[in-house]
Amino acid sequence: MNASMTARQQNGRQIGALESQGLRMTQKKVDPAWILAHGKDIREWVVTQVDAAAEAINADGVANLEGGDFSITLALAATGYPIAAQFAFHDAAALAKESDEMAESVVNAARNWARAEGMNIAK
Repeated sequence: MNASMTARQQNGRQIGALESQGLRMTQKKVDPAWILAHGKDIREWVVTQVDAAAEAINADGVANLEGGDFSITLALAATGYPIAAQFAFHDAAALAKESDEMAESVVNAARNWARAEGMNIAK
């Protein structure tokens, strides 16, 4: 490219070269079925893994430890551990809810995109 050309001119020349090859900058290929599958993957993988983490945190011997379960030498752990376990459980529950909402949003996006493409077909 010529150094005296502006960035806009260079960009226009590149776009023109692509269009001469039959490629347009505005053409996009979107597959609603692929987006839908991604939403289902989020629900099947991410949400189930976060739920499993929440269950592990809430398991017997993890979340239900109390201050008396620690020796006197672990006084800081006796006070901090139950709080940390409870916080982690609620944090995992919030992440599971957020992941589920994200999966639902992705599924809705796929459905909306498919509906919009169906409405844009020339009759």
